[in-house]
Amino acid sequence: MAYVAENTCGSCKNYEYAGEYQKGYCSYYRSYYYHDDSCSHWERGNVTSASSGCFLTTACCEYMGLPDDCRELTVMRNVRDTYLKNTDIGKAMIDLYYEKAPDIVAKLDKKINKSEIYKNIYDKICRITNLAEKQQLPEAVGEYVALVMYAEKEAADN
Repeated sequence: MAYVAENTCGSCKNYEYAGEYQKGYCSYYRSYYYHDDSCSHWERGNVTSASSGCFLTTACCEYMGLPDDCRELTVMRNVRDTYLKNTDIGKAMIDLYYEKAPDIVAKLDKKINKSEIYKNIYDKICRITNLAEKQQLPEAVGEYVALVMYAEKEAADN
């Protein structure tokens, strides 16, 4: 990652870095910005950290009132970083997820029954987390794919 000055998106704790010439995701505004854009809601972050990228899991955990370093997010990020990123199919899955998940979350946040949906998602995340902690990683990934499909369907339903 290139040098990032303070008070820019790239140095804000809410920013998920996507690459030198790509827009990253701001979890505060739920929108995309370049890392060197000025940030109007800047909070000190780790300027060397890469994207956390767990959009759906993060949105759900935030809705449930859990911190960014909760067990569920920590386990899910570990699966992504130590398991999925090491395979071509895993990398492709991550790229597709980064493409789709922000839109899914934005639509879910507008749903009247979002409380019920996020509770269902959280239950699924807990099951996935338990599988991952038991090192049942293919099963955990399969369950997460099913979770994303569920969320996408819920986001699309009127």
